[in-house]
Amino acid sequence: MIKNHKMKKFSFYKKGITNKKPTLEMDVSHAINIIRSEKYKSDIERIRNSSDAHVRSVIKMNLDYFTFSGRFKTRLTESLIEHSGIICLDFDDIDTEAYFSYICEQPFTLACFRSPGGNGLKVLVKIQPNLHRQSFLALGQFFETASLIVDQSGKDIPRACFVSYDPEAYLNLDSELFIFDASNQQISKTNVSCEQVIEREAKREAGSHEFERLKNLKRVLFCIEQIEESKIDITDNDYEDRLMVGFSLSTLGEDARELYHRAVQYNDAYDEKDADTKFNDAIKNAKFKTPAKFFALCKNHGIKISLPKTISEAKAEADYSEIIGNEADTKDYLTFGIWENSGSYWSLDMKGKKVNISNFNMRILYHVETSEEEAFRLIEIKNIYSHKEVVKMNTDDFVSVASFKKVVARKGNFIFKGGEADLCRLQDKLQREERPTKLVKQMGWHKRGQFFAFANGIFDTNINQFIPIDEYGIVEHYLIDTNGSKQPQNFFIPALSKIYADKEDMFSNYKKFIYLTPQINFETWAKQYARVYNKQGHFGIVFYIMAIFSDIIFRDIGKRFPLLFVYGKRGTGKGTLIASLMRMFGDGQDQIMLGGASTVVGFMRKLSQFVNGLVWMDEYKNNLLAKVIESLKNIFDRIGYERGKKDNTFNTESTPIHSACIVSGQEMPTIENAFFTRCILVSLKETNFTESQRDEFRKLQALEAKGLSGITVQLLRYRELFEKQFKTIFEAEQKKLIKAVNNNEVDDRLFMNYAALIATAELIATQEVLPFDLAVFKEEVKQNLLNQFSVLKGSDDASKFWDVVECLFNHHKLEEDRHFVLKDGYLFIRVQDIYHDYAKMLQERRDPNMLDKATLEKYLESDDKVFVARVRKYFGGKRSWCFQFKYAALGIDLIRNESAYNLKAKYAEMGVVYEEEDLLEEKTNLFF
Repeated sequence: MIKNHKMKKFSFYKKGITNKKPTLEMDVSHAINIIRSEKYKSDIERIRNSSDAHVRSVIKMNLDYFTFSGRFKTRLTESLIEHSGIICLDFDDIDTEAYFSYICEQPFTLACFRSPGGNGLKVLVKIQPNLHRQSFLALGQFFETASLIVDQSGKDIPRACFVSYDPEAYLNLDSELFIFDASNQQISKTNVSCEQVIEREAKREAGSHEFERLKNLKRVLFCIEQIEESKIDITDNDYEDRLMVGFSLSTLGEDARELYHRAVQYNDAYDEKDADTKFNDAIKNAKFKTPAKFFALCKNHGIKISLPKTISEAKAEADYSEIIGNEADTKDYLTFGIWENSGSYWSLDMKGKKVNISNFNMRILYHVETSEEEAFRLIEIKNIYSHKEVVKMNTDDFVSVASFKKVVARKGNFIFKGGEADLCRLQDKLQREERPTKLVKQMGWHKRGQFFAFANGIFDTNINQFIPIDEYGIVEHYLIDTNGSKQPQNFFIPALSKIYADKEDMFSNYKKFIYLTPQINFETWAKQYARVYNKQGHFGIVFYIMAIFSDIIFRDIGKRFPLLFVYGKRGTGKGTLIASLMRMFGDGQDQIMLGGASTVVGFMRKLSQFVNGLVWMDEYKNNLLAKVIESLKNIFDRIGYERGKKDNTFNTESTPIHSACIVSGQEMPTIENAFFTRCILVSLKETNFTESQRDEFRKLQALEAKGLSGITVQLLRYRELFEKQFKTIFEAEQKKLIKAVNNNEVDDRLFMNYAALIATAELIATQEVLPFDLAVFKEEVKQNLLNQFSVLKGSDDASKFWDVVECLFNHHKLEEDRHFVLKDGYLFIRVQDIYHDYAKMLQERRDPNMLDKATLEKYLESDDKVFVARVRKYFGGKRSWCFQFKYAALGIDLIRNESAYNLKAKYAEMGVVYEEEDLLEEKTNLFF
């Protein structure tokens, strides 16, 4: 015997035996700790305390389980990743107390615990991985000497072992390795060699396989007789299905050759010689292990796949029918142990008498799986007095009779008189008829279903039709499989469901994302939008179209997508420009206030709630926290927020980003070049609006009031066009833009951002009328790029300086006549006197690009749009050198006066238009 044998991890599976995909991996110590804990205590005690075999089976089949012998991709022998070096032995129907100590005393026993039913033991032993079957047989023979018979199913490597509850579970990590050769001493006592044991077991297994093969041949023949009677082509003239029938029936050997011919004879492409060839290939290249695919095709075509009842089964059915009195109800009882009659449920007691177990009947409307761990069902429940309710029932409430009774009783006169067994039978009956429903977690584009999801329904692009939700938030629809066939599939959109009618704060973001029947077309809206917002509106229109196809554009320009940054002082109309775009997706989402209480996790979560939509982030400032700026940069690469998963896998989960983003603020994003180059910059400067402009704005508002989200789904018909042509057009336009700008210093990201704008406009212009000339728009894009680059190159530092000056003045750290003078349209300022405060503010903003005084002065002098001269002037108690600038061209506000008359006079002196209070108030109400 060998100690310290290194064991590997094995797979653990959640959601019952029907789930064959592992949830996580663990070692034996972790597994035994789970069994010792009370995690599964309630389920295990329900199994051990129930006298009904059906109840025990239903509960057990839904338990989580291990495959102690290895790690698997799926629980199939051929999907084994690695053997763990452990074998699990199962001893059923034994005196567990008598044998527990005996088994634990064996030097090779790694672990031992009581089975879920309580009448058996599970034993883990370290073995040589390459000798799994031989070790199983040898261990079986060893324990036979103690009258312990091992369950033969344990010889399979992917054998499942359900969780259990045993606080006294035994574990010995230092147990010895069971060596197959060493077991011969035990085997020799019975005068039977290990080879003979293996040969005998192999013969027994072969006999079992032959029995199963002959049984399946009878079932196939039974199905084919129905096929021939109705002349049904179960392949629907599909080539792949015809091959699948061949592979399925080839698992039954040569005896199935003639049956294959008969099964596919009604396929239009059937040819006897060709069919023989295909069957030969199927036998040679075995793809399946059972004929299950054949039976599935038959079932889909209404063919019975179960063999007729035996005489004893028919006699039992006749006996029950005499008691129950209805053939259909009898079949339900034989199938489920329960039946429905006169609006309630019935069963038979131990004496064979009919027993009423409820005063209602039920129908599962939808089964909604919200995550891997959670699900609920919407159930319509109606009592014998015709009172009807809809119940939202969580899975935990549906498997516990106490919880089930409480849930239904809350809805009124609904009484369940049955026990655990009856609830399991009812669950079995109802769940066989339920239709799966997928939770729609994100609004917007759904690639799998080819639809655009709104809070009030889905717009199916295959049929170009909006399908509304019902009162429960369900859309009965379908998915198209890989063969192009429609498969029934419901979708649950919870935001406007009556289930959550009393919870107004829930799904607040989703509720505004609604479909409104279009009253106008894209051309009409775009023309009006451009009339109101001019050149900046052109950029807004094209960016909105980019958002609708953002997944395609993100993919085709190198897994990146630019942000739109709308910059302007208060009163320039930037808020309404963006709000109008938000109305293209319903009622318009509220903006996220970056300067407020919103966290990085919060705004990243909102970005993940929409696919190919728009999210607006307002109140950008250059002194935002570094992690906020970093997260804004990550939006460009669609890198979401990551966090550790709350389980034992130590994996991380990320919040995906699938939407376009607009950022706005009164400060230009010059804090970090890496963020600045990830943006398309739209600058608004005009603060005075004519009555004609206001009239056009009111017309746009009238269009928005009618609903514009219908225009968005109209544009979805061009998705295939973008799929096929966007990348080619983008690459061509990017080359043209680079050539037109002819400046190697321009950042590649800027070329990419603006080329994406041009490519989008160029492509949509082939299908829709744009409110601008394409050549003019390309020139606007080029000039915007150059302006943004000039800010980036050097004037950004000058702009940053003037932003700081204005900020210092507003915080009373700069004073007129002390630090600067305003005279006859000029600003006189001593940079040397305020440099310390400038540097301190940039440090507080954590700006890494602070300039030294000499460089700053050089940049200020080089800006010939505003710089006049260096002059000597007296103010602040001294006469010394200062800088002279054109005040109006600076775009800052350093004018203050308590007298409105004097204030107006100073504005006039400095060449700045003075705004009357009533005009300012009207403009503020109009644009904010």
